Amino acid sequence: ANPPPNSPVGTWNVRIGKARFRYTYRFDAAGNVRWTDIFSGMTGVGRWKFADDYLVVTWASGSKEHWDTPLDPKNSTGSAQITGEGTLDLRADRV
Repeated sequence: ANPPPNSPVGTWNVRIGKARFRYTYRFDAAGNVRWTDIFSGMTGVGRWKFADDYLVVTWASGSKEHWDTPLDPKNSTGSAQITGEGTLDLRADRV
């Protein structure tokens, strides 16, 4: 079964900062999300929720993302505030 159109539940390819950072994100229905760095295999966890017309992702590292809604399975856009890096463009597509 496919999740509702505006649900992030499932797996996404994510590119941050002109693809300088590339990740796979796995969102679950309980508000949890896990990132995996496709280059290094490093991984981490966070939480997601909808707030103020955004999908807001908060990572354990302190980084935070705002995805524009409605989500676009082929080309979602947003911004990532990454600790030590500032604010970078985010692009994502559903796997």
